[in-house]
Amino acid sequence: MTMDVGIVVEAVVVVVVVAATVVVVMDVGIVVEAAAGIVVEAIVVVVVAVVAAALVVMDVVVDHVVIEVTYFLFHGC
Repeated sequence: MTMDVGIVVEAVVVVVVVAATVVVVMDVGIVVEAAAGIVVEAIVVVVVAVVAAALVVMDVVVDHVVIEVTYFLFHGC
C-alpha cells in the first residue's frame, strides 16, 4: 500500500513539474515573441522614418530643380 501511494505521489510530482515547465517555457516564449515584435516594430519605424526623410529631401530637391528650370525658361541665363 505504501509503495502504491509513493508511485501516485511521484506521478503527481512529475505532472506538476512538467506542467510548471510548460508554463515557464510558454512564458519565456511570450517574452521572446514580444521582444522580437518590439525589435521588428522598431525596425519598421526606422525604415518608415528613413523613407519619409528621403521623400522630404527628394521633394526639396525636385522643387529646387523645378524652380531653377522655370526661372531659366522664363528669364533665360
